[in-house]
Amino acid sequence: MSSETTSATFPGGSRTVNVTHLIDGMRFTKMQWIIVTLCALVGLLDGADTQSIGVTAPFIAEMMGMKISAFGPVFAASQLGAALGALTFGSLADRYGRKPMLAVAIATIAIFTLATVHVTTLPELIVVRFLAGIGLGGATPCFLSMTSDYSPKKQRGTIATIIWASYPLGAALGGFMNAYIIKNFDWRTIFYVGGVLPLFIMLLLLLVMPESVQYLATRGNAADRIRKILARMGQSFEQADVQFVAEGKKMTGVPVKHLFSDRQGLTTLMLWAVFFLAFATTNMMVMWTPTLLHANGVERAATAVVLGFFNLGAFIGMAGAGRLVDRLGPVRSLGTGFVVAVVAVAALGSATTTTSASAIGFVVGLGIGVGGAGAIAVATLLYPASIRSTGIGWGMGMGRMGQFVSPLVIGGLLSSGLPTGQILIAAAAYPGLALIFLLLLWAREWRGGGRAARETAAS
Repeated sequence: MSSETTSATFPGGSRTVNVTHLIDGMRFTKMQWIIVTLCALVGLLDGADTQSIGVTAPFIAEMMGMKISAFGPVFAASQLGAALGALTFGSLADRYGRKPMLAVAIATIAIFTLATVHVTTLPELIVVRFLAGIGLGGATPCFLSMTSDYSPKKQRGTIATIIWASYPLGAALGGFMNAYIIKNFDWRTIFYVGGVLPLFIMLLLLLVMPESVQYLATRGNAADRIRKILARMGQSFEQADVQFVAEGKKMTGVPVKHLFSDRQGLTTLMLWAVFFLAFATTNMMVMWTPTLLHANGVERAATAVVLGFFNLGAFIGMAGAGRLVDRLGPVRSLGTGFVVAVVAVAALGSATTTTSASAIGFVVGLGIGVGGAGAIAVATLLYPASIRSTGIGWGMGMGRMGQFVSPLVIGGLLSSGLPTGQILIAAAAYPGLALIFLLLLWAREWRGGGRAARETAAS
């Protein structure tokens, strides 16, 4: 980490500074590590909060005098809210800035997490969890694009997936914390803690974290702010007539339309399919694996252990996915992950003991962790800074929709009377189809001369 201040030089009399190229050529500074740390904390809170409603649902149902089976719409509302949040906040962050929209998303999480303790009816709970889901889903594209904007291109995918790996880590830590709270305090304490912590993180964010310097450069009217931020990174540009720019041309109008401009439409749709199918696999494991494995003879309490190993594998896979993409390329890294997931999901149907199910569950998590988080790394590389948050947001939105649809499909197969083995063989189609769309994306972008291929050749 360098703390030296470098003064600008302008070859040939040029006074234009491309901040994207500047960051690409820099070593990581203290300020960039602060940004990464704050964004990782937001990811931890996201993962922890997602677990909370599942743990507290039996207590809330008892308070309302209802059966837990009636809580399906509550879980669905959270996923739909998360999908809507990812779709909208990504575009808003490209228009109004990463930092303010991330703060709004965190505030939304805090407000409606705290509001959960005051609901008295099921419709109120559905509305509150839907609105909390908007904040949870909306935060993701904001913090992923923020860290990507401050990361050198060679490490961009690695850092993005490490940040996203904080989500399953938060889920695991939240599970331990929730277990302690349930044992020693009232269930409402979970939501009090889950509401206060985001407010603390938001305050730190507002006081310490700068706006994305690449976002400011795309706006073209924030030279003084850019100078101050770059000075904190050890780069001095004191000349009054310096013009700051970022990669890609300035986009006008609705950000999402640019995901389909410059012949990017088919690329975007194929990437969305990868997101949808990868995240569908993840939620299928979380929502239905306990029930399916119990039908195979695994004790209910032991299925929690299987999920623990799945989350551990997912964390390791997600944390390493970006590094694999940066070193091996998208096809070899994501493709291997999806192939592993296909085989492991299909094999899980034959597991009849806790040991075998845990081992296979770990492998599923590892494979789909690489595939799902790798898709995020691909999005950070495909889209320029001016639409990066929109690209990530809509990709994550499609992933959240996959999380919503997948349990419904598996539930339908279970209701039809199919045995566990056949259901999980059918579920292996999720990562299998993701692999097919990944290969189509590769054929278009990296082999067929798409924008990614052109930029790789230019660099």
